Amino acid sequence: EHEDDLRGRGFSKTPDVHLNLNHPFPAQVVNWVDSKAMFGSPAAYGGDHRAQLLGYVNRLGAGAVVYWFGFCDEL
Repeated sequence: EHEDDLRGRGFSKTPDVHLNLNHPFPAQVVNWVDSKAMFGSPAAYGGDHRAQLLGYVNRLGAGAVVYWFGFCDEL
């Protein structure tokens, strides 16, 4: 489901994509995907970004984040 579909169903926190069927990525089940047009760094993750992602995890389970410009190994 697209984030607009989720909003229509009353979700206040919406990742970019919610996978209705759990997709088995290697060693992990992924229920949602969020795309970030940024570099994934501890500083970026530590602010609002962390709270946003935890909201998705609490509502939808495990997910994945795609960082357009790469990410630090610390993440």
